[in-house]
Amino acid sequence: MHGAVAEWPLGLLGALAFLLGAVAVLAVAGDADHPGTHMMSHPSLPQGTADHHDVDPHVIAGVKRVLTFQNLTVRRGGQTVLDGVTGTVPAGRALIVTGPNGAGKSTLLRTLAGFLPPSGGSATLASGQGADPVRLADRGAWQERVAYAGHLDAVKPALGVAQNLLPWAALAGWEPDAAAEAVDAALARFGLQAMAARPAGECSAGQRRRLGLARLSLARRPVWLMDEPTASLDTASAATVAALVAEHLKGGGIAVIATHLELGLADPVRLPLDQTRAARLAPPAAGAAAEPADDPFLAGDW
Repeated sequence: MHGAVAEWPLGLLGALAFLLGAVAVLAVAGDADHPGTHMMSHPSLPQGTADHHDVDPHVIAGVKRVLTFQNLTVRRGGQTVLDGVTGTVPAGRALIVTGPNGAGKSTLLRTLAGFLPPSGGSATLASGQGADPVRLADRGAWQERVAYAGHLDAVKPALGVAQNLLPWAALAGWEPDAAAEAVDAALARFGLQAMAARPAGECSAGQRRRLGLARLSLARRPVWLMDEPTASLDTASAATVAALVAEHLKGGGIAVIATHLELGLADPVRLPLDQTRAARLAPPAAGAAAEPADDPFLAGDW
């Protein structure tokens, strides 16, 4: 084992991995509507299958993926938030989603993460290997291929900085020795190695943000969904995030990023959203069907 990771209690690690896995959906960082669901679903797939490429970051470049979403429509709280949104993102490219507050950027990312079922439209991820594309409607298979970094950092303040990352590495399928090295590298990349043994509760807002984003260094997913990833970061840390995304794209990955800032990525696809779509702030039409009473997305901002 390496660095601070060598001293981690294995019993604690196992308990954490089990607990966090039990409440897992897929997220690399928190979903602002669901602060308790911050984990990635376990990516393990049988060796030798075509989809094994989706969990091995070293072979992403050999797969020509294309993310496509067509006419996505999303309603929340009885109002149309997105109406007929369409986009295509090939392997090695980033989709930059822009627009004013309330335009639906976060809603689009949460929909593509599988958190929020669309009321219309579809999304697919084609592997380019002759296999049928994975569809958003197949939530389990879809979420095995997606990593989501939301507004919340999903940092456990009582655990050490390094201890916050090891369960994520285990859930991402890293072998123990390789996981230790990967965690050390992730901390070093985000300038957190000197704080590895300190409680995460001592981190500043920017340090917590960097720790949350460090999980992307461990994620084994071809599609990254990132909601304002540079929020609370200084210029140098924002450049670190941009470099990490660029590496992911160079390896054949795909990124969908909601941001107000330019990240300097090469030749991104752009999707501007605005508040004129479908008069989404208007009240529901008279006689419209009520939203399900148990819809967990009715609360909170959009």
